[in-house]
Amino acid sequence: MDVQQEVLRVLDETLSLGGRALRYSRDTHLMGSVPELDSMAVVNVITSLEDQFGIAAVAQRAAERNDRHDDQDAEQRDEQQADLLRDGEVAECAHQCRRAAPKRHSPLGG
Repeated sequence: MDVQQEVLRVLDETLSLGGRALRYSRDTHLMGSVPELDSMAVVNVITSLEDQFGIAAVAQRAAERNDRHDDQDAEQRDEQQADLLRDGEVAECAHQCRRAAPKRHSPLGG
């Protein structure tokens, strides 16, 4: 399969160009030169290419990668907090903070 010809076929079918896209080359400027290629058509072309080649667009992969990193960051924070609790550092810190805090006097004399 010639990938370039397959991409041009998808472009031609998605934009209903009647075979015009089959004559395009790598040097063909699409944006601004092909009136059928507006912003919505770009989305349709990307979706068609994803379907045809079984790929995910870069933005989608980046979003998925960010989601994985966010999940990993949350897991790391949870593990760190669990380690602090397990080591008693949180309790010790709270105890030291209470000792260092100025005494408050109750207005009721207590």
